[in-house]
Amino acid sequence: MKERKGNGYQLACREVARLGPGNNSIRGTQVKDTFLKLSVKLQSFMMREEGQDLIEYALVVALIAFAAAATMKTLSSSINNAFAGISNSLNTYAP
Repeated sequence: MKERKGNGYQLACREVARLGPGNNSIRGTQVKDTFLKLSVKLQSFMMREEGQDLIEYALVVALIAFAAAATMKTLSSSINNAFAGISNSLNTYAP
């Protein structure tokens, strides 16, 4: 059997052209079979879970970034107060 190249739609069009207008029942069955195979391939592609891990990791990173951004405001004011205190202490001892 010779190997066919092309997607399901192209294969179905070739079969319709090959069979001609007189073979309606055969052509219809073969076209339905071809589209059924294409449908099965598309469904198996949609059911794959390989990309879900990447999305889950991206969501975790986004959550960590959001939490870090939310705590930066309070943390930055605390750090600013600490350095202001150190600066005042150094200014009192400087000549």
